[in-house]
Amino acid sequence: MNSIRSALLRIAFIGVLSLVWHTQALADCSLTSTGFTPVNDLWPGSYQNYAGGLYPQGANNAPPEHLAAGIDRATNQIRPLNAFGDYDPVNGQIVMISVGMSNTTQEFSRFVPMASADPTKNPQLVIVDGAQSGKDASAWADPTAVTWATVNFRLSSAGVTPAQVQVAWVKEAEKQPTLPFPLEAQGLQTNLEAIARNLKTNYPNIKIAYYSSRTRAYTQVKGSQSPEPYAYESAFSVRWMIENQINGTGNLNFDSNRGPVVAPWLAWGPYLWADGTNPRSDGFVWLCSDLQSDFTHPSASGETKVAQVLLAFFKTHATAAPWFLRPPAQQMSCSVSADPTSGSPGVAVTFSATATSPGRNVTQYAWTFDDGDFSLAQNPSKIFPVPGLYNVRLTVSDNAGNTITTTIPISVQTALPTPTPTPAPTPTPTPTAAPTPTPTPTPTPTPTTAPAVTIAKTADAVSVSAGSQIGFTVTLSNSSAGAATGLSVTDTLPGGTELNWTIDAGNTDPGWSVSGSPPNQSLVYSPTTLAGNTSTTAHVVSDTTSNSCATYNNTASFTTDNGGSGEASDSETVICPTPTPTPE
Repeated sequence: MNSIRSALLRIAFIGVLSLVWHTQALADCSLTSTGFTPVNDLWPGSYQNYAGGLYPQGANNAPPEHLAAGIDRATNQIRPLNAFGDYDPVNGQIVMISVGMSNTTQEFSRFVPMASADPTKNPQLVIVDGAQSGKDASAWADPTAVTWATVNFRLSSAGVTPAQVQVAWVKEAEKQPTLPFPLEAQGLQTNLEAIARNLKTNYPNIKIAYYSSRTRAYTQVKGSQSPEPYAYESAFSVRWMIENQINGTGNLNFDSNRGPVVAPWLAWGPYLWADGTNPRSDGFVWLCSDLQSDFTHPSASGETKVAQVLLAFFKTHATAAPWFLRPPAQQMSCSVSADPTSGSPGVAVTFSATATSPGRNVTQYAWTFDDGDFSLAQNPSKIFPVPGLYNVRLTVSDNAGNTITTTIPISVQTALPTPTPTPAPTPTPTPTAAPTPTPTPTPTPTPTTAPAVTIAKTADAVSVSAGSQIGFTVTLSNSSAGAATGLSVTDTLPGGTELNWTIDAGNTDPGWSVSGSPPNQSLVYSPTTLAGNTSTTAHVVSDTTSNSCATYNNTASFTTDNGGSGEASDSETVICPTPTPTPE
């Protein structure tokens, strides 16, 4: 099928169109702007009548149910496995691979030593570059293709087996694309979906596959390896594939409760496209110097950029940090703030963080902005162009491999539009000597803006050692002027051996309390009204012991009479040291 498609492409397009594009299109460092807006910044615009956003409905973060499924896999299902795929907490390993073409192997080959040298990496995590030069998406679409055999050879060389592979990063494109949008993007989507199924076929224990689209090209020459606008349009291929899984279509089921599992859980990895020298909303740019002389493959600086973004992603994302990071050996402290914490689309937020680690040096601040963008600056700035609730996560590291992760919610909301006055209907004229005057339009009264209430739930850390304190923060925000009434909050605190939840009074606003006794405790918010343009926060904590080792999920929800309803959740794991086997 791919050979027929290639032949048709050459017959239909390479001839005349190739001549036109080679004489008119740019392929040099002067192509500093294509005029395209990064897909995760595109709201409220569109690209050829297709809305932006990384996920359905123009959103940049996964729907809560889909995200919760990913977090469950990260915290409860990805575990060290032996060579046969059996759980082995002492000698087992977690294997992550890459799948893709030459750009992917260049970038991942730069990422592997960077991650391996990072003291925060889980020592039981083995990272293997499976991507291969010259192997575009069609070369991976067959589960028996030689590309997969090459991956398995590299796994063997790294001392691991296919049964231990549990995570993949996929970045693919089609070689020499020529079809117009959306046809080429839909063809790539088909192959990306086949790759997802092939991952499950070849690696039965795989749980998660992260996909990224192409980086920016500095060429528009059709028939070249991966020019613009095809590099830009590959984001839609990824988006449509993930959307199919979320909607239960495309034969991509990952949930055994819904039928046979044929694919891993799918989500976006980092979004890598920026329009040349034009900074996107997190300030990221892709310079001509980030590319080799073919204006497509990354140079050393481009490889490093992508590797750094990958490292920030895996250290911060809620579905990656639980298995990527090693359990901290000692507690760190971190103070983080954002100004402002809410606003309208386009709001510019300045983040600030200060961390300490007793007797150690703080070495890195890694941020994810929950919309595909990242930063390694201590105090970054970020514009949020798209409405939504963004749980911005920060992971701070020290030189001994200890980490602390904290979350700060940013609410971006649009006010309800003021209705356009509706004129009264104009009667059909009746023949008469004098014309019938048109009645004056009767304006419709402008309603009061409804409250826009959101909720955020964040854990104090991804994981802590037994004996340390665990905690959760819940924040209710009303970003509109109108008061929310009839407010009711439900927050059942996780029960566990020797857990006893208390209010952290220094970081809790009035009106919050803990009710009940262990193991049946709840966080209670007494007021039934939340004034406009305000928020309220509670922080609950509990000590742990060596008997408390488990993953604790905490979900908070709310309902109102006039401001809607919502739910948010997060989890924190208490880790006990693995007992040392007693010699026989």
